[in-house]
Amino acid sequence: MGPSVDRASIRAFLVRAGMPAMRIGTFFFCLTGILLVALLLRCWQLPNESAWWDEVVTLRCLPASTLEAFIRCERAADPPMTPVYFTLAYVWSRIFSPDEIPMRTLSVIMGLSSIILLYGLGRKIVNASAGIIAAAAMAVSLPHIYYSQEIRVYALVTLLSIVSMYALSGAMSSKGPAWWAGHVVVNALLGFTHLFSVFFFAAQGIYLASCQKRKIWIPWGITHGIILIGLATWMASVDVKEIHGAASWMVRPGLREAVVAMSLFAGGRPTNENPSGHLTTGISLDFPLAVLVFGVIAWYLLYTVKMEKGRTRACPDLSNGIVQQSIGLCRRPHLMLLLLWFAVPVFGLFAAAWLWRPCFIPRYILYVSLPICLLLGAAVDGIPRRWTKRIVVGVLFLLYGHQLSAVAEGPFRPDWRSACRFVEAHAAPQDIFIAFQDVNFWAMEYHTRLPRECIDYAPVWSDIPDRVRKAHARGGTAWVAVWLWSDPSRIEDRFRENGWLFTAADFKGWPRLRVYRLNAP
Repeated sequence: MGPSVDRASIRAFLVRAGMPAMRIGTFFFCLTGILLVALLLRCWQLPNESAWWDEVVTLRCLPASTLEAFIRCERAADPPMTPVYFTLAYVWSRIFSPDEIPMRTLSVIMGLSSIILLYGLGRKIVNASAGIIAAAAMAVSLPHIYYSQEIRVYALVTLLSIVSMYALSGAMSSKGPAWWAGHVVVNALLGFTHLFSVFFFAAQGIYLASCQKRKIWIPWGITHGIILIGLATWMASVDVKEIHGAASWMVRPGLREAVVAMSLFAGGRPTNENPSGHLTTGISLDFPLAVLVFGVIAWYLLYTVKMEKGRTRACPDLSNGIVQQSIGLCRRPHLMLLLLWFAVPVFGLFAAAWLWRPCFIPRYILYVSLPICLLLGAAVDGIPRRWTKRIVVGVLFLLYGHQLSAVAEGPFRPDWRSACRFVEAHAAPQDIFIAFQDVNFWAMEYHTRLPRECIDYAPVWSDIPDRVRKAHARGGTAWVAVWLWSDPSRIEDRFRENGWLFTAADFKGWPRLRVYRLNAP
């Protein structure tokens, strides 16, 4: 007769596995549904996306004959780049194709993998219900949809940061060296994927230092010191002036930039641009969504402190089910880790933007949106009243759903492909197609079929009239393409002052793209 297993043993096993409330099949069904929705959202407009400046830099360099030549080409245009993602992209392009859709597919795969791993991390450090909610939040997050299509490093940074935290959690709950070795290797890859992952390392280091275990913290600090020395060596050959020149458009952050960043990290907008003009209703609810997300998380933190204050009974380490210290001492250690994961990079980048040079761009630390998803999952799962939980979930569903209408409205990136086809269909051989600023010129040059002598760019507003006169002097019409970051009335007034008749055609994207056709007087 085989060994008997009672219900208490099964329940204890499920608690240790992080699945106390639902059956494994239910979680599998939910996660599969989440992944299908995520795949749909990331692939819906994929064929309509046009490569923009950052992506064009990579796409132009991919035909290089060797990996070394590709890295050299990429680094010439993007001095602070680090090689891990670009090595992977180069290998991927050789296996499949260096065209846009295959290269975007690589990021889609990494984005979907991140959702699965975020569920696994949530299940490990909180419980399976929280993991499912976190995975769902990431699946419908506009910035994660956006950067899961991007031919850049951000999807890989997100993936590696989750793997790093999962390995750290495994290492903290295991006496074996394998988890620690894996954690260090992943962090080395992460460091050489994006420079601002150093803030991520700082969050982990502060957490480990707070454990007051020298046997853990000192070896971790030494290995990560070696990683930082390697990064410094890599960056030593970069001319600092080139970095300043490549990011001269950035400004020092203030309250507005902080609010926009929080709205982005909550998932309600993909970029700094106001989403209102890209939504079906014309009204953006990204700020109310951010208020709800951070409000629910704040309630959960206060509720947790209140419920655990003064208690002395034992509490479990949710990563492995082992009873640790009393509740008054352990204070749910995963909460501290998640809070540091969010707060340290945000404050670190903000400080760097003021003490070093302007660099506060939310996508540089997009990985801080992951602890927000996990904290949101823990908070929603921790709501004690069922009807309150249903209301919160319902409102979150409506707010995220409203913001997701942006996906149906058109591509995220400026639609250079359509703009170029439009000009090509209407331009005469003597016409000139002019892009405002080199950031637009590179995208135009990549997508257009016009000969090189028929395209030009104006680095500043005041240069546009000179370029237009040049087109008119050769007996042609001038076509001028600008991003609609701001009110274009200033340049249109200049057109009128010169007596030029013009028409305009707008193309979708964040920001939108406007093409002017200017005839000679």
